Amino acid sequence: MFTCTRASNVKSILISNEHQINTLDEVLGICFSLAVTRINIMDTYIRTDAQVNNFFYKGYRPIYLFPVSQQHYLFLLLEFIGQKCNQPNRVKKLDVFLVTNTYHNRHMDETEYTINARTPADVYQNIYKKANMGGMTQFKFKSQSNFHDRSISVLTEVAGTPTVYQIRLGKGLDFYEPCDCKVFRPNNKYDFDSAQKRYLVNENKQYEAQHYVECVEGKTTDQFSTVRTDITIITWREIENFKMIKLYEAIFKYNTKGDIGDLLVFKS
Repeated sequence: MFTCTRASNVKSILISNEHQINTLDEVLGICFSLAVTRINIMDTYIRTDAQVNNFFYKGYRPIYLFPVSQQHYLFLLLEFIGQKCNQPNRVKKLDVFLVTNTYHNRHMDETEYTINARTPADVYQNIYKKANMGGMTQFKFKSQSNFHDRSISVLTEVAGTPTVYQIRLGKGLDFYEPCDCKVFRPNNKYDFDSAQKRYLVNENKQYEAQHYVECVEGKTTDQFSTVRTDITIITWREIENFKMIKLYEAIFKYNTKGDIGDLLVFKS
């Protein structure tokens, strides 16, 4: 186990129900600028096949739904990072590394992110390309299922001082309220016969594409309302014998390989 009390600042952001976020800059802006060189996104649920998420028809149990929301939220995040960190005058490469669970057990949802995609890797590359992050960005991802918490780790400089931000996301990028979508999904549990009949009709109409177009496609951050969320931003600044590049590399090793050993150097 690793514990450390040397963080220079801890900021808690509480988002209320049905809050409108005009831009991610309101929440995460402090962490991103042209000085950022490395970003590690950890989220277990940016997948390409069916899964449980918060998009469900209100009044029915969310048993087996679709991940198009997570795909779109990843796009919005990458687009935001590109706008903040990859302007034309950028001189250093920006490395963005996504770790997520690509477990794939059925067909991929039919969205603009899955066009010509045969594997989850193709989907993430499509999302990255659509985000238009610029030529100075390198994007990679790794499939991993044995982690729980969602986070974004950022290596940057603040006033010339190497700095690491750790953004604790709670349940992840998906902090928006359920939609009112009327498209029924497979494996749903019906409360009465009419619901089942409506589902059977939709089953033959590419329900994944319907849901995506109706609820997600083309929407920007300010077109979603939030659910109650607590986001914590931890700031680590370089001081003597507390080197931020080494700390980031230790965090990255832990995130991508599960190896906590290098972090123990920073234990307090």
